[in-house]
Amino acid sequence: MRLRTTIATGVAFALLTGCAAMPEDRDRLPDTTEIQRDKQDSWAEDRPPVSRVSGRSGIEIGRQYPAPALLRDQEVDLDLPPQATMGDLVAILNAEGVPAMIRDESGRSDSEGSEGSSELSAQRLGLNRFEGSVGDLIEALEAVRDVAVEYRGGHLLLRSDSRYILSAPQNEELVERLVEQIEDLGGSAVRGELDAGVITYRAAPNAHEDIEQYVERAARNAAVVHLQLALLDVRLNREERKGFNWNELAVRMGSLVNTDVEQLGEMLTFTRQGVGAEVQRNDVSVTAVLNALSEYGDATTEQDITLTTVAGSEVDMRSGGEIPFVGDLDTTVSGESNIRSGASVDTQSVGIEVAITPRYDASTDLVTSSIDMDLTDVVQIREFDVGLEGGTLSHPELQDLSFTNISRLRPGEATLIGGIAYDQVDQDFTSLAGLEDAKAGSQRISTDRHAMFILLRPTVTVFTDEGDDLLPLPGTARACDTSVVSIGEDEELVETTAAYFRSGSDQLEGQSARHLEQIARSLQDFPEYRAVVVGYGDPGVDSAVAMELGAARGAAARDVVTDAGVSAQRVETESAAPPAQCRSGEVEGRDRRVDVWLIGPAAEGEKEEGE
Repeated sequence: MRLRTTIATGVAFALLTGCAAMPEDRDRLPDTTEIQRDKQDSWAEDRPPVSRVSGRSGIEIGRQYPAPALLRDQEVDLDLPPQATMGDLVAILNAEGVPAMIRDESGRSDSEGSEGSSELSAQRLGLNRFEGSVGDLIEALEAVRDVAVEYRGGHLLLRSDSRYILSAPQNEELVERLVEQIEDLGGSAVRGELDAGVITYRAAPNAHEDIEQYVERAARNAAVVHLQLALLDVRLNREERKGFNWNELAVRMGSLVNTDVEQLGEMLTFTRQGVGAEVQRNDVSVTAVLNALSEYGDATTEQDITLTTVAGSEVDMRSGGEIPFVGDLDTTVSGESNIRSGASVDTQSVGIEVAITPRYDASTDLVTSSIDMDLTDVVQIREFDVGLEGGTLSHPELQDLSFTNISRLRPGEATLIGGIAYDQVDQDFTSLAGLEDAKAGSQRISTDRHAMFILLRPTVTVFTDEGDDLLPLPGTARACDTSVVSIGEDEELVETTAAYFRSGSDQLEGQSARHLEQIARSLQDFPEYRAVVVGYGDPGVDSAVAMELGAARGAAARDVVTDAGVSAQRVETESAAPPAQCRSGEVEGRDRRVDVWLIGPAAEGEKEEGE
């Protein structure tokens, strides 16, 4: 009776005087929100979303044998016979003092035309008269008849295809993709030279036009992508023990050593194993442990790295180690009693591997990333007795998990990709034989909860043409010329949004239309707002021309807003020249743009101050 009272008192004392309480969310994985926020803030300070570098991305096409300007500007007046062929054209050009030849597929050249036996010589021209420059004639032949014209050895050389040379970045994967696509689009004799950074190929004019369009888009999308990557490894360990631990029960009978006291007493102890009770008398000692403890702990591991690659090329990262185990046993018997045994140690690689292939689309300003994540971990090492002089083989029991994810982000945006999660549960039960079904045993439950996440933030370095005045990013910017728009005393400027256009055109560039649609939504949500669109022309042109182009761009931007359902009476347009310049944060406002002023009523406090 006294023992039960003592135990109850001790347990109550331990529970009531503890230094800390278990967290209420102890069965949940630790929250990573604060880590994510800190990472994103530090990343934003290190690298802007978009960096623009003046100059092409290194992808340019050049014709290897173009006609010189002096020859292209030469005027000709040609009268051709009915049903004229390419051979007839060559003969007449030579008679007019323009050296010309036809080269057939075999490589043989013919300057007489009528004597040529190649298929190209016999091809119908479809033209009875031509008056204009030699350059215009070359363009007509290439566009209409799909005949390539080169200048070799002082002669115009008509042939089925022409030779082109493409400069490309010295990136093996990019060069291989360009070679494959050029072949698919009709190029022949395609050869990529990685060390020189060039690709040479032959193509007919129509096929080359398709290749040129593809290369132009590839050049815009061939940005350098910087992937700011953090791996978050979150673990939660929980162990709970309860019940009577029969493993710790110890009973000794007989006289106790070195004591003459009839009764030593009863003791209550608190240890990591639980609550212990011990009774000692002069003839018996009883030790017992009552499991009544619960353990909890969590851990978060971070790995922060920045990977840089050309858009479309894969980058990977691996973090892990190796687990050794006994993989093989060798036993050699020589004679009757000489036995030699040996073992070989193998290793198992464990850890996480991440492979990311980012692609950039300049027209939508989106980075699309394909992310493959693989995790290999050892759950336990199993041992097998092979019966050879106590030899034991060990083999790791593995947990393999993987996933593939596709993300589409604007440069500078971050996303949490998760994740690989798994639980390892280990349960032990102890009881007396024959009492397995009775509630008299001990239970230990150990849970290891494990989750891994990827925090990803892409940024890009974009290459633009020399003299390209496009802004680094469309969207919110500070007004460049505050004298252009008149704002009433009872009004205030809500925001200014910039949208950009192609050179010499009123065609919107890239994702600018999306920002104009956001203005339209704001006007729909706030009927008291109005908008003023100020258009600017291109630099280096006459002021009147710039004003006219600025007005056309303003009208184009207004149409996007009104097409979204906003009344035209709420959208005014202005034209400003010469172009103004301003700087707002990382966004530099230059030319080839419109500024959209969103104006609303002034707040009550500001009205009172004005009065």
